[in-house]
Amino acid sequence: MKKFWSKILSGAVVLSIAVSSASFNVYAAQVTQAFVTGWSKFISHEPDATANIVTLPDGNHAVKITSNTSYDGTRFMRVFQNVKLEKDTTYIYGMKVKAESVAGAEITFFGNKSSLVPFSKNSDWTNYEFQNTYTGNTGNQTFNISVVDTAKAFYADDVYLYKCVNGKKTGENLLSNAGFEDDVKNAVNDVSDTASDVETADLTIVDTEKFLETSKSIPIFRTEKDVKSADEIDWTDFEKVNITDAYFTNKEVSAVNNESYVKYAYDNDNFYIYFNVKDDVHHSFLNSSYWSGDSVQVAFAPERNTFKLEVGASFDAETGEVYCTNEDVSAKGVRNGEISEYFLTVPWTAFTSAMPEKFQFSAIVNDNDNDVYQRKYAQQISPGIASAKNAEQFPMLYLAENFKSGYFSTIEGGNEVFVSQKSPFMLVLQSFLNDYGQYFVTFPNGKTVKVDLPPLGCAKVRFDNTFANVGLQTFDVSVKKQGAESADTVSYEVTVIPDYAMYLKLYDKCNANYEELKSLVEKCREKDIPVDYETADLTIFEMYLKYMKEDADKYQAFDRILYSYDCLNDIFAHDKENLQKYLSGEKTAYAVPKYVNSDIEKTATGFIADMDINGTVERRPMFLNGFCNFVQGEEEYAEFAKLGANMNMLSLKLYDVITEWCEVPDWNLYQRTKTAVDRTVTVSGESVKNGKYALKLERTTPWGNGRTIYLRQSVPCKPNTTYKFGLSAKGEYIDGMYFACHKLISSNYGLSQRKENYIKTSSNWVDYSDTYTTSADDNTLEFIITLQAPAQKCYIDDIYIKEEGSDKNLLKNGDFEKGLDTDVKEYDYYDGYLREFECRLKEFEQANQKAGILLAANYWPEFVNLKYPDVLDENALYGEYLKFNTAHPEVKKILHEYVAATMNIVNKSNVVDSVCVANEPYTYAYNTQYYKPMWYEYIKNIYGDIENLNRICGTDYEKFEDVDMKSQSEFTVLYKNVMEFNADVLADYLGTLCGYVKEFNPDMPTHAKLLPITLDYGRSALTKGENYEKLAPYFDYNGNDANTAYNHQKQSLLAKLEWYDLQSSIKDAPVVNTEDHFQMDSKTIDKSPKMYKHAMADAWQGVMHNRAESILWVLEREEQYLTGTTWMNTNLAVRADLLSGHVKAFLDFNRLSYEITAVQNAKRSAAILYSENSYSFKPSFQNSLLSAYSNVLFNGLKPLLLVESQLEKLDNYNLLIIPECTNVTDETFSAIEKFVNRGGKLVIIGEDSLYKNELNAERDKDAVLNIYKNAVIIKTDVNSKKDITTAVNLPETISEVIGSMNLTNVKITDKATGENIDRTEWICVPYDGGYLLNMCRYVWGDAKDVEITVDGKKIEKFYDLRENEYLDGITLEEYTPLFVKIEG
Repeated sequence: MKKFWSKILSGAVVLSIAVSSASFNVYAAQVTQAFVTGWSKFISHEPDATANIVTLPDGNHAVKITSNTSYDGTRFMRVFQNVKLEKDTTYIYGMKVKAESVAGAEITFFGNKSSLVPFSKNSDWTNYEFQNTYTGNTGNQTFNISVVDTAKAFYADDVYLYKCVNGKKTGENLLSNAGFEDDVKNAVNDVSDTASDVETADLTIVDTEKFLETSKSIPIFRTEKDVKSADEIDWTDFEKVNITDAYFTNKEVSAVNNESYVKYAYDNDNFYIYFNVKDDVHHSFLNSSYWSGDSVQVAFAPERNTFKLEVGASFDAETGEVYCTNEDVSAKGVRNGEISEYFLTVPWTAFTSAMPEKFQFSAIVNDNDNDVYQRKYAQQISPGIASAKNAEQFPMLYLAENFKSGYFSTIEGGNEVFVSQKSPFMLVLQSFLNDYGQYFVTFPNGKTVKVDLPPLGCAKVRFDNTFANVGLQTFDVSVKKQGAESADTVSYEVTVIPDYAMYLKLYDKCNANYEELKSLVEKCREKDIPVDYETADLTIFEMYLKYMKEDADKYQAFDRILYSYDCLNDIFAHDKENLQKYLSGEKTAYAVPKYVNSDIEKTATGFIADMDINGTVERRPMFLNGFCNFVQGEEEYAEFAKLGANMNMLSLKLYDVITEWCEVPDWNLYQRTKTAVDRTVTVSGESVKNGKYALKLERTTPWGNGRTIYLRQSVPCKPNTTYKFGLSAKGEYIDGMYFACHKLISSNYGLSQRKENYIKTSSNWVDYSDTYTTSADDNTLEFIITLQAPAQKCYIDDIYIKEEGSDKNLLKNGDFEKGLDTDVKEYDYYDGYLREFECRLKEFEQANQKAGILLAANYWPEFVNLKYPDVLDENALYGEYLKFNTAHPEVKKILHEYVAATMNIVNKSNVVDSVCVANEPYTYAYNTQYYKPMWYEYIKNIYGDIENLNRICGTDYEKFEDVDMKSQSEFTVLYKNVMEFNADVLADYLGTLCGYVKEFNPDMPTHAKLLPITLDYGRSALTKGENYEKLAPYFDYNGNDANTAYNHQKQSLLAKLEWYDLQSSIKDAPVVNTEDHFQMDSKTIDKSPKMYKHAMADAWQGVMHNRAESILWVLEREEQYLTGTTWMNTNLAVRADLLSGHVKAFLDFNRLSYEITAVQNAKRSAAILYSENSYSFKPSFQNSLLSAYSNVLFNGLKPLLLVESQLEKLDNYNLLIIPECTNVTDETFSAIEKFVNRGGKLVIIGEDSLYKNELNAERDKDAVLNIYKNAVIIKTDVNSKKDITTAVNLPETISEVIGSMNLTNVKITDKATGENIDRTEWICVPYDGGYLLNMCRYVWGDAKDVEITVDGKKIEKFYDLRENEYLDGITLEEYTPLFVKIEG
């Protein structure tokens, strides 16, 4: 037997087998293939289509094509041949056709397309003939016979092509094998669907590369010799998998110019991957932004469709230096001419416990041809890495050695199928043997078929299966090779989703469970038993019963219905058990304090407010919780309150408030346009319906996307009320102008949601009218007139909105008799959104909710850019949330007006807790000309003269104006200066906004939604201007927008918690995460139990790390957030399990607020140096920082992340850890010397720490060595350009140091080993005569029974504060926090 697939498939065939009527069919690979003599075939979507030569009942032959896929513009099947045509020559061509239920078939030839089923889907043999003149250059053209829609059976025969002279056929038929009578040895007998068993084969030569590209099931093979690394393998005999699909990141790029393929191998220890990339330009980044440059990424899913591990690698073409995101993975790179080769060695243990039989895998190749951090595109084996992390479309790789019978068999099919419906699947058979084999395949319905495989042959056999029950189902197909003693079983797992009939049954079951819970809750209330948690779950039932109905009737999202059903069943079982225990007295229920609208007092870690407990109001610690939600109203706020929420965010978009000034009194002009539009919006007496004046509208600029202009006015309205509206109009020429009246919708969106009443060209005045009925949540109506396309001399008069039954016009100046406004202004306010904003705040108050206000300045009015072009970055490289030059005086003027208008409304309300001044702000000031003068002044202030700059930086500039920001290389002093300048620009912007807020309300707390600058965002954070040391002084709260994901190593939970602790270390203030991401967004729902556990650990551990406010991302049922959105995986409106879990956490936070606050106020007992200076020169600083931070937590201590601007705090600590801080200021170095001299314990990670100052100048070596003599040194990889490093024995060393200092009186040991528990965060604080102990184990699949001692005394009994029960022992489960009280 040959070992590798390149050998195995050399000359291999794929069988296409039709078995037992339509139930079993086999299809070849999705490729262009040689068909029969003279003809080729191409089928874009096998197995849903076939093309065969068939033997007709009369013994003649024809081509037969079938298809069960409807037309969508991308799927088709064709047989074709190339034929030479002569210029300016007329041809006659045709064929005879037979059709059985053929929805679309055609002949296409040199640009002419003609239907072959022009009259009916069904026809007996019919002759079709066509005549056309070819005017192109002499040369080959393709003669195509195509099926483009569904076709039960399409036949073609006796095809011809002749030259035409005087309207007659001349010469010979130019098509070869026109009757399909040559090479018919593999022809299939044409039979009806009712025929008995059919065992015929269609042998087709397969292009191996194309087969691998499209197959979802790929066998992989062992290496022939022992190797340790992928670069030691001779890859010649391993088959390549071409990477042809692409994901385009840069919108200006639409074509791939690289050629890439990948090869696989394995042994007992490792999985080996080889990439070959033909790329004319190799431009890479050796840091955590590696993916922005030339690089590769691979991802693994050892559990079906569960994204587990991602690894990325890049390399420097000149030095060969490699960056790899995973320290367990070995990566190498080589550049030869235009070929880049990557070699990855991935230990099995990096993503699974042992060598698996199979696993899902995908890979991408990133391309970048310039010097900016911007990927052009990613070539991908499958989607799931580049755009969103989702393993559902990953191919399955099978270890070939597990197929001991000499063949490979697996099943391909969908992940989800409908109940009670036939669903297609495919059995794949691949022989590894050099002789013929006969195989007997038994399908789930008991039917057995015979498959004959030639040497090294491959067959794909289609079969149908039907499922009677919903949920996760497994079925088997058995395969027995002739002569074998037993059959092999191939299993497949599929989720069976309900159809509408089954949905009704599921809905009724959920409704019955709801009624049962409701009855139990009422019984508890009758006995005065608190049922806050169960009442919240009843609300979830009510929400989801409504959602299930909507998913069935509106979205046909039956997969979501099944998931909701399963989640509600779990909630029901849990709550029913608790309620019964409350009633029987087996378990005690506790009431949850509820926020009473009152002033909130800020403390160093959280908030204090009035809270109601069973009718008694007390002032106590409280936590703010809520949901990100875009379409809000009174109903939503009331619902959120029932879910334990007491806080929500409300934004007011800048372009909704500040608009272009309009000379028509009482009317507002909105212009969404990136290019100038020639238009007239004025008042004129040239033509009027009544009175002296009418509105005049003209436009010469043609319609174009992003050239919208409309005139509008808003009025207050009543809910559930019908209004009449209309106008009179005339116009010499009107194209695409309409008017509408609708509830208020954001300025840049929603035009399509309004009913469009078009105004037509007319020389006479025409009256137009319509009606609109408001909904229960509507507060404001808006009348708009669009000016989207050319219009000449269009006049409008007598516009009105009237409540039905009233003659009062609610619009101001609807008759335009006020003439023109001569008080010219630069900008105008639009009152519509301000009014709506004020109404929303009143609804907050009615729902007893606090509001956080988000200043949405990123919604920038585009008309300003036309007036002041230098407001924008001319290179269009700014981020999504900060698109303008923040220091521009016109920007500041507009921002001031915007904040003034917002705060005018805010100050009227008593529900606003704080103002968030920016959403995910970052800036790239070095990308634009605008900041260059400021930059030159900045470096002049640092260096004084150019000679000093050149001396310090090792440069030879002639003047400061020669120092370009963009061209500075990483790890240099000038690059550090650029990053610091950029940080100052962002700090000035955010500080300015905070100042504007304080101008109008000095007591209003401010913060910003800052992305993490810890390891999860890596080095890219350094380039975005986020330096919290610079930003913190402007804020009252430590605001952020932090995220985590259980299956993404760079977004670890510990990195998120580190960001919280960094902020609270720098500033004594509450941590508020107002866009709290607990998992990666994705279009599909990750149902892994790990995701749920990780999300719940994130929720709880966050409050243990000083988070005082959490606004969860996201809970939204509007259509645009349910169809095609990438938010589905984190949308709590489709995830009842996560919603219930988070609601329980919300309630726990406020029920246990005293206890949690005690932990938050615990003394910090270890300092870890956070050096922004070092990060500029030592990327691995962040990795070492996280390692040090984590291991301090694992030893029961609360750390301080000490920044260099707050060195005075070091006086309060006896333990200092320095994590690869290579570059520190002289002040910092002196503080460390002082710390050591007073006897402080110093741990230094990295033997190059402290040797240089912030300008990268060498420090006195003896002084550094003197500190080293008094420190514990942990050695690391000192490669200066990597941000992943390996520290030798770091956990053990930190544990030993902390143990030697007796910093805690608590010890937690593994019962099995007696050793200190590893990789488990814990903290113990005195409380109420005893102790509070919180623990969380950050290891998957490794639960531990532990023993806990306090002051040497073993603790026997614990009280679980969250579950309200006593525990006799402690088992720490994976990612399952445990919060217990140890009684004194």
